[in-house]
Amino acid sequence: MLLAIALIFVLFAGGFSIKRSDLTPVFAPTMTLATSIGKLADLLGLSFKEKPKNKQKMELVTVHDTNYELIELFIDPDLFSSSASLASLELPSDVSVTMIARKDKIIAPRGNTVLKPGVILTILVEEDKIGSITESILARFETGTSKEAAHAAQLS
Repeated sequence: MLLAIALIFVLFAGGFSIKRSDLTPVFAPTMTLATSIGKLADLLGLSFKEKPKNKQKMELVTVHDTNYELIELFIDPDLFSSSASLASLELPSDVSVTMIARKDKIIAPRGNTVLKPGVILTILVEEDKIGSITESILARFETGTSKEAAHAAQLS
């Protein structure tokens, strides 16, 4: 980002025949602001962590039209602190956890599989039930006390 800002200043100065020395009073404060904006966003609780990318992918390929979707649900360790067994989720018979990814490992779903914060669940679910199933699963995990959870509680 800093390189991009520096490049913009150089191009700006060259394109408008402005001496680089004339930009010095503007350049230094801009660079200082650019390096501190991320830290400020963290302090104010405005930044967010990107969901980890699942290196393993499943794809639903059907011959006929279907109203089922494969979704990924990340159990964020910054928001949830407890574990739950797959059986304790009490999913309806038309919903299936098809894969569990923990770090770089694939875990075959079984009823006694313990789901800990940090896992990514791949779930086969009807399109119109995605919201309710997601809420139902997340409700099985206790909310943590991290700053993100506290910030989320303040927003609701």
